[in-house]
Amino acid sequence: MTQDRFLIENLLRIPDKDGNDVDFILNADQAAFDEAATGRDIIAKYRQGGFSTYPLGRALVRCLAYRNRRHVIIAHNTDTTQKLLGRIHYMVKHFKGPQPDIKYATQNRIVFGKNDSSIFIGTAGSDDYGVGDTITDLHCSEVSRWPNPEALLSGLFQAVPPSGNILLESTGRGTGNWFHKACMRAQRGGSYKLHFYNWLNTPEYSKPLTDEQARQLMGDLDAQLEEPQLLARGLTLGQIAWRRMKLEESNYDLRGFKENYPLTLTECFQATGFGVFHEINFVERAEWHSIDPWTFVLGDQPIRRVGYVLGVDVAGGGGGDFSVVEGLEAETGEHVLEYRNNMIEPDRFARRVYDLGKKFNNAYLVIERNNHGPVVIKELLNLGYPGGRIHQSRTRGNAAKGNNDLGDLMNYGIYTTDTMKALMIGELQKNVRDEVCIHSEILHLEMGSFIENDNGKMEATAGCFDDCVMALAFANYGRPRAARMFAREREEEDRGRGLRMNEVFEAGRAINELEARWNNANAALPVGTHVDGLGDWL
Repeated sequence: MTQDRFLIENLLRIPDKDGNDVDFILNADQAAFDEAATGRDIIAKYRQGGFSTYPLGRALVRCLAYRNRRHVIIAHNTDTTQKLLGRIHYMVKHFKGPQPDIKYATQNRIVFGKNDSSIFIGTAGSDDYGVGDTITDLHCSEVSRWPNPEALLSGLFQAVPPSGNILLESTGRGTGNWFHKACMRAQRGGSYKLHFYNWLNTPEYSKPLTDEQARQLMGDLDAQLEEPQLLARGLTLGQIAWRRMKLEESNYDLRGFKENYPLTLTECFQATGFGVFHEINFVERAEWHSIDPWTFVLGDQPIRRVGYVLGVDVAGGGGGDFSVVEGLEAETGEHVLEYRNNMIEPDRFARRVYDLGKKFNNAYLVIERNNHGPVVIKELLNLGYPGGRIHQSRTRGNAAKGNNDLGDLMNYGIYTTDTMKALMIGELQKNVRDEVCIHSEILHLEMGSFIENDNGKMEATAGCFDDCVMALAFANYGRPRAARMFAREREEEDRGRGLRMNEVFEAGRAINELEARWNNANAALPVGTHVDGLGDWL
């Protein structure tokens, strides 16, 4: 338990929802943040989760425990400012112990006499923030609703020393705004840590049900409200009933509900245009892990004799757009690989693609040949990557021979015209709903902010990126051809061993089961798993 939490829970009281004075015991999400806070933190949250009240309690106990603390709290409007100030006065009035020594209190400031610490609460957009030379603790509440956060925060941040603390917290309010972009920067890794909390840990957000009510709800789950998927995800019937009640109160505004009560970080930021991807088969997996700052893989991938397809989106490496690789199992659509870097030049990116392609069993590469794409394709061919493993147009010409003059290079990859882009995104819409299962939170977020504008153009919301989306679209587009190619190669390989596919399956399964029985007995298989002329079975 941190010192802040110990002091809050043992010294402060707050009113509960029925108006009774109760000890300020942190809820599950507040306690989780209290343990995980770094001093440079951003909280993306659901409504009424206590993330405005907790920092007030923390500010008060720090001002009482330490000398010369300067807490500045900025809210998005005057009403909220006064409510926050009122909560601090309530905690002071009902303090468990000797009353704190308040030197003076004004409309916006409380100064404590014995240790010269103070709390200032202001409104975003006001000219006076009560900022002196130094702010030791800065709490910015509901930043997504500030009128001009970039201008306001630039001055406030300068007043906080490296040893000070900055906390930004807010519910989402669309995509492309300052708060959304700040969360995305933190999600990619930087000086701020992103904390996301959904509403599932809040006991009040579950409706008590009788056995009969539970049976009725179970037989009446509404697919349009995504209730069967939520039940499969692990939500209780009580939580689904509460959610349905809140949706009814908001005239079944599903988009608005998700923004106020998100289950995922993507739901926290609802696209402000016409979102393209309404249903995304996204599954968080503990096995999805980084192997370097730019690369994520799933579990122990790649697997021998499995075919993979890699979608490749190429950027210039100047720090703007990202060069991205998204990898899928060709036959199943399982998301297995992501590489993302906006500071790598195309020729160096080509070497990285080469390494990833070779590692993933000479993967089938689908590369966008717009702009910098030909540089990557030419470098891959020069490095010796098999030309037959790089997606080519149906009219191959001399490209099949592996030449790499400009005319031949244009036969490789995909040129994304508006028509081709619409085709690929349409295919991805369908497959990411039914087949392709993704595991990257960054990719999931990009898909959530990928919209169709009023003019019909499909792209990322202003201020967001779509490089991962396009790389996934390339991989998905090339997946059927890749799956056929790898299946044919495996069949030819097995035929060369003198075995039919069903024989390989039956014999391999038998030896697998035999090895499992010996492993269960804590003994090694007393024979090898290699049979002359037949290759490795396991």
